[in-house]
Amino acid sequence: VFIGIWLLHRSLKRSWATAALLLAAIAFLRARNYNFEIEFFAHVHYFLFGVLSALALRQGSKLKNPLLATVSLLLLAATPLTYPMVWVALLHHTPIAQSDVLMVSWRSDIVAILLITLFNFMLRDGRWLSALLSSRPARWLGKVSYSIYLLHYFVLSALLSLLPKTVPIALRFAACLILILVVSELSNRFVERPLQRLVLSLPQRL
Repeated sequence: VFIGIWLLHRSLKRSWATAALLLAAIAFLRARNYNFEIEFFAHVHYFLFGVLSALALRQGSKLKNPLLATVSLLLLAATPLTYPMVWVALLHHTPIAQSDVLMVSWRSDIVAILLITLFNFMLRDGRWLSALLSSRPARWLGKVSYSIYLLHYFVLSALLSLLPKTVPIALRFAACLILILVVSELSNRFVERPLQRLVLSLPQRL
């Protein structure tokens, strides 16, 4: 999907045209209520919103209010708490009905709009937050973020199925986080970057 969007953007050479096609794709997904046999299409709209945010960031200006960016960052970090199953996992409550989960889950339009708004406010900070995001750990995290996005579900599913349920949730969380970061780094180094170099070399070969 990412490579396809990148090639499309290169061929159109107009940010507004790419943005219009991305919005059309999101509208199509929403019209289907994000219900597809392939689960990937139930969540890909967040990735498309992220691409739109990157296009807008290139065209827009920086914010001069560091407080707004800081609050947005804190709220963005807290958004997983809007997902009811997180509370089920944290508090060991009886699982709630699936219909209730979907009311405020990642498929919710309200949650999507909230995330994208906070994400854009955070990115447009022109002061300390920009310096923080330019730090070496943040730049590394940004480098492997796409691999994290693609692989975290599979790593979580595999590891949680192997770990005994008696293992404390904090230890399971730490193990999952470390393994996701390691696998993402390996994927970025040996799969993603070689593929990027291959794609970039295609116009010269053609």
